[in-house]
Amino acid sequence: MDVIDGNWIAQNLAGNRGEKADLSRAMGIRPEQLSKILKGERSVRPREIPAVLEFFSKDTIQNSARTAQWPNEVEQILKNGDFSGTYAKASQALAPDAPIHTVYHTLINAPWFGILEGDVIIADPKKTSKQGDLVVVTLWDNRTDKPYRLIRRLHSPWLTSSGPQSETINLQKLNGYSAKIVGPIVAIWRQL
Repeated sequence: MDVIDGNWIAQNLAGNRGEKADLSRAMGIRPEQLSKILKGERSVRPREIPAVLEFFSKDTIQNSARTAQWPNEVEQILKNGDFSGTYAKASQALAPDAPIHTVYHTLINAPWFGILEGDVIIADPKKTSKQGDLVVVTLWDNRTDKPYRLIRRLHSPWLTSSGPQSETINLQKLNGYSAKIVGPIVAIWRQL
């Protein structure tokens, strides 16, 4: 899994004349800010990652990842038509317009998204996902038809994560996978 930082950028630079200037322009930053990133004095901001990946045409779901399996980051806890119980009532109160079948229980700690293991999240498939939205995405391995449910931030065509072990996903280059954005996360419920 790739961590997009100064080391990653340095490893992917070809050393061509003007390449760093082109990259800083693509990232929307000044050349001196890129220099700081390369020296480890500044981190790559989440909003800059899609531009970095696009610049290098780097698809981080590589052929070697075809045998990898992602851990499910969320699991569905309410089935279609189940309108009883605490989760159903809470989801109706927190997101009255969201269909009930879009309620998930988180299986990971993702503090970079403000989400902790055990949180209940509600995604709304009726709502259009916009750039920068936190979304639930289902990724299928086309060979096994096994689904993986993940939490990512949408920077179309990229799905990004600030997490240390999370892969960035290019929706246009899935290499044997299919993806469907369930919808943006509209509410988070934490039981204390």
